[in-house]
Amino acid sequence: MREVYVNIGSVEKAKGLNGVLRKLEGDFDLVQGRATIDAKSFLGILSMDLSQTVKLIIHDSDSIDMALLKEYMA
Repeated sequence: MREVYVNIGSVEKAKGLNGVLRKLEGDFDLVQGRATIDAKSFLGILSMDLSQTVKLIIHDSDSIDMALLKEYMA
């Protein structure tokens, strides 16, 4: 498991992050405050405060190329 912080900031970036994660194997969660959202759920991402930094939990980090997420990392 690996935790990174991401800045989403807009609906367009939320769509991009969601698109990247949906193509990857494994489970991903976004955590903001007490809320935990499945990062492969676009509507879930939109329910968050996109102006704030969000923690992305990558449950199977060994098989993920982190360069795919570089654009979103805080």
